[in-house]
Amino acid sequence: HRHCRAEFGDYAQVYQDTAPHNSTDLARTVSAIVLGPTGNVQGSYKFYNLDTGRQLVANQFTILPMPRNVIERIHSIADAQRMPADIIF
Repeated sequence: HRHCRAEFGDYAQVYQDTAPHNSTDLARTVSAIVLGPTGNVQGSYKFYNLDTGRQLVANQFTILPMPRNVIERIHSIADAQRMPADIIF
């Protein structure tokens, strides 16, 4: 079943279709945090793009262990948005 591939807060490398496909200058994946499934039949998920701060939707991604630099990035985003310090991620 495709709808249980990731949980809220998981770290993922999300595949982004780039055009042209022969360009090596463009990143083919982005670092993102899982927000949750969209509920569509393709099994897509909503993600928080750590580079842009925007939400994206994709159905091709790889869940990975969360690296230390991603944890630090999330904390810096939380500080910039003045989130409560007692939330532990």
